[in-house]
Amino acid sequence: MNNKLVDKYIKNHAEPEAELFSEFPPIKADNVLIIPAFDETNVFVERFVESFYKRAVLLVLVINQPDYIANEQAQLSLVAQLKARYTTIHHIQHLSLLSVKGSNLFILLIERFQEAKRIPRKQGVGLARKIAADCAVVAISRQWVASQWIGSSDADATLPSDYFNTFDNAGDAAAAVFNFRHVASGDAKVDSATELYEQRLHYYVKGLQHAKSRYAFHTIGSCLAFSAMSYCQVRGFPKKSGGEDFYLLNKLAKIGDVVSLPTRISIASRVSARVPFGTGPAVAQIIDAKLNHSNYLIYHPDIFARLRQLLQALSNNLREAPSVVQGELDECSNQFLSDNKFWTMWARWQSQFADEKQLQKAIDDWFDGFRTLKYVHYQREFSLPDIPLEEALQYQLDTEF
Repeated sequence: MNNKLVDKYIKNHAEPEAELFSEFPPIKADNVLIIPAFDETNVFVERFVESFYKRAVLLVLVINQPDYIANEQAQLSLVAQLKARYTTIHHIQHLSLLSVKGSNLFILLIERFQEAKRIPRKQGVGLARKIAADCAVVAISRQWVASQWIGSSDADATLPSDYFNTFDNAGDAAAAVFNFRHVASGDAKVDSATELYEQRLHYYVKGLQHAKSRYAFHTIGSCLAFSAMSYCQVRGFPKKSGGEDFYLLNKLAKIGDVVSLPTRISIASRVSARVPFGTGPAVAQIIDAKLNHSNYLIYHPDIFARLRQLLQALSNNLREAPSVVQGELDECSNQFLSDNKFWTMWARWQSQFADEKQLQKAIDDWFDGFRTLKYVHYQREFSLPDIPLEEALQYQLDTEF
């Protein structure tokens, strides 16, 4: 680990809670996991303790609440239950370190739901995750936690027993994403809607894999992990009310590999309004619109074929004039590149980078996960409108997409 880089991050970019945590007495743990929690019961903590009772793990738990919600009863109840069940071994301001009797489990409890400490609306879960991850960085930098990896999850996720062992398979990657599945709730409407949305998520990633995009991975906050040094290098989670997982992975993919791990995390199927977009709100929208496989619309598969053609044309013609690449692309792709001033950047990179690997990286960084999504939406709006999921999945099967 680059200690100077990490120390610089902690000093200049970490949240205040990280500095407070650095004043705590040392602990000894093998791994660290971060979870933000809002409007939750203590069930998920009990589940975590039961699963990892025999391991030495630090759970960094940020009990948070947005500043536009006044009722803090759920958060007060959760904190009271945790402090009653586990032993408080140190406390500073709104941070408490709890230990689980008879084990090497520790819980760093961070209270960000009181009126003066609530999370600003625009910073949302992104700030909550950043607070937790910044404290995890402190623990790793002070060698309180042995592993250099930080696991990130949510209260609705159930981690497999070998969860922490799989970090060894990530090697020198910047980040890792876990496989996942949604577990049926028993509510037919919720389960059906969740199945549709999960199929959409997998369909999109398979489309990016077909296109040979560097950003072909899931971006789900409950199913990711990252190295502490890489996290510091990209200055942590963005403080956003949603999509913080997407934007963090987007940054990490530019400095290292993002690997997919086969270990599967189970996520509860439920309707949620905790974030403005994502699985919970999407499931609610599917239920409200009474959608099914035949009327749930999804990206046209030809978009990913065009994306593949575009990326290949760029890689195969790194030193060529724009007209050479343009001649290999469809009209909509050409228009997208022109609208986004790509060719100006292309000329600049060609003069700036003598090494073709550097030139390719510049293209990869520019055509990142966010711009890829913009490209998909551009194609949808101007050329290839959405089609029913049923039809798209059949195309996927017929073409091994």
